[in-house]
Amino acid sequence: RQYREIDERLIALRGRVDVKGQLKMGGLPLPVACRFDEHTSDTPVNRIAKAALLVLLRLPGVSVATRQTLARLVIRFDEVSSPTPGDLATETPFTRLDDHFRSVDRLARLVLAGSSITNTAGFEGASTFMVNMNTVFETFLEASLRRSLQGHLSVTGQRTRALDEDGKVGIKPDLTFLRGRRVVYVGDAKYKLIDSGLGLSSDYYQLLAYTTALDLAEGVLVYCQDTEAPVPPKVVTVRHAGKRLHSWALTLAGGPADLDQEIDELANWIASRVPLRVDGAIRGRPISPGPVLAPADWQG
Repeated sequence: RQYREIDERLIALRGRVDVKGQLKMGGLPLPVACRFDEHTSDTPVNRIAKAALLVLLRLPGVSVATRQTLARLVIRFDEVSSPTPGDLATETPFTRLDDHFRSVDRLARLVLAGSSITNTAGFEGASTFMVNMNTVFETFLEASLRRSLQGHLSVTGQRTRALDEDGKVGIKPDLTFLRGRRVVYVGDAKYKLIDSGLGLSSDYYQLLAYTTALDLAEGVLVYCQDTEAPVPPKVVTVRHAGKRLHSWALTLAGGPADLDQEIDELANWIASRVPLRVDGAIRGRPISPGPVLAPADWQG
């Protein structure tokens, strides 16, 4: 607790009269503009600590025992209000009486810095939430291609398959395309290119593992293309293996109609890479059709 100077209009005098504030009332005797000191727990360091406790209470993955401890601590801060923008924009002043709270203040500010915007130049506060754009892009791409390829190919995402013959190592492609129960194509969604216009080497290694494990001749990496970044090469052919690792860039620019057109072009291209079976014979490109999957083959 600390003594804090409070300005408040009351029906009875408390402390001393705030003459400047009383003059602004145009001569009215009540309420009285008072200025007084109050011994309160509603201090900057307590406000910051309480806000951090509430953030940690909502944090996923916190154990039950820790969550119960946090809840008990929050109850002890029932007299404390939310932090003001000024609390977060300035350093907390400490005295010898509360210097032991310095580590608490530092930890609480670290928690709040990871969950909200702090404008250190002014006194406007804001809150935000973090979005994993890789996950957003993967989910969007899977749903959009499923819509565009409906009636032609089935699209599944993040389904686990075995990389090795013993089934001990799993792979999880972002995009698996099936005709019936047969895998006919595979893809991976990558939200960002590197400065050279290529994907990371690990992107190509990953797709190579997918095409090999699924016995496919090729697959595609789908990137979100920055308009200022170099366009990735259309295809990389793996030495001594012949696997073709395609790249497709989506700009995601323009309105919804432009976006739908981009997705439809990608869907049509994927459909064109898949062989058609007519009277038991494959027509079109000689692409390996991939394994037939029994329901037990899928995990997750």
